[in-house]
Amino acid sequence: MGTVVFDPINHTYTLDGKVYPSVTQIIDAADLIDDRWYTTFAATKGTYVAEATAFDDRGVLDESSVDAVILPYIEAWRKFRRDSGYVPLEIESPIVNTDFGFAGPPDRARGMWSGRPIGLDIKTGVAEDWHDVQVGGYSILTPDMPSRWFCCYLSDDGSYRLFEKDTETGLNVFRACLTIYNWRK
Repeated sequence: MGTVVFDPINHTYTLDGKVYPSVTQIIDAADLIDDRWYTTFAATKGTYVAEATAFDDRGVLDESSVDAVILPYIEAWRKFRRDSGYVPLEIESPIVNTDFGFAGPPDRARGMWSGRPIGLDIKTGVAEDWHDVQVGGYSILTPDMPSRWFCCYLSDDGSYRLFEKDTETGLNVFRACLTIYNWRK
């Protein structure tokens, strides 16, 4: 098996020449994402925050290169890390599941919190029901992980909120979304 290649312009994942849909694309195709909140601006901001927090976690973030709109989210992420003691172990790694035929880049597929392994997704908006479904899809991509997934919601005032997600229900709904996606194809 080769290396997963992510094309950020087209938001596609390719492995050995085959293109795989993302977790979010599959959920969106099932019409579970409320587009009133999931706008192009919000998605772009979320992408930039995810990239900046990943650079920060790797210790290579050049703060002078970060737009002022993104900086409060970085501060919120740092505050979460300090307050919780969370340690990311796998950061923004694109993963393909060839058995189910989809891909995704969980923000932090593996990390340690209070001595326990968890998965964590970083968000910049409000908590949405489809986030449970998203981490349900990520749990398929990381079968060797415990089923505990959290979303850390970062705010533009430098604060954060952490919620454990209902991974079991999310997993079941994601499987249904995947079935719909494949049926429509």
